[in-house]
Amino acid sequence: MLLKKLVVWVVGGITASLMLCGTANASLIGQQLTFECTNCAPPFSEPFIVTEGLGPELSFFDAVTIDVEASSLRLDWIFNTNSLIEDLNFVWHDLVWSGPGKIVGATVDQSSTWGADIVPVFSENSLSITNNGDSSVSVGDFMLIHFEVRHDIPVPLPLALLGLGLAGLGLARRCRKG
Repeated sequence: MLLKKLVVWVVGGITASLMLCGTANASLIGQQLTFECTNCAPPFSEPFIVTEGLGPELSFFDAVTIDVEASSLRLDWIFNTNSLIEDLNFVWHDLVWSGPGKIVGATVDQSSTWGADIVPVFSENSLSITNNGDSSVSVGDFMLIHFEVRHDIPVPLPLALLGLGLAGLGLARRCRKG
């Protein structure tokens, strides 16, 4: 009987804690980002809202479109002829995640037809890619970048579980004495 009550308390506490915390899905959907091309002529900087499934959020110089999804970013080169790009520097600012988590890395997908050798530089709230030197870009080339996100477990969750466990042990001891 006592063991049964203890199991009910522990399982109930764990279930309640999980329901209160919900799922840990970090996403950029609905967030406002700022894109900047620091060495474009003329320099380009523009804020935009990340939308889901509606196509590219941003297009500039009739040459590039940018489509940001929940945890990835895609650049598509859309000009009419092949081109040579020199010393490209793109920066995305204000990468603020909705939901728990933060960016801890970014990788270029190996299926990318341009820039697969570029290593993205990131911080908690920004991402930049730099192409030092010359690089040819063909019509239809793209670069796909995946964000690596760490989901932090909120501190109250382990404390709540510990408290519920101690309360269950106290209740079990009390029931045993009574």
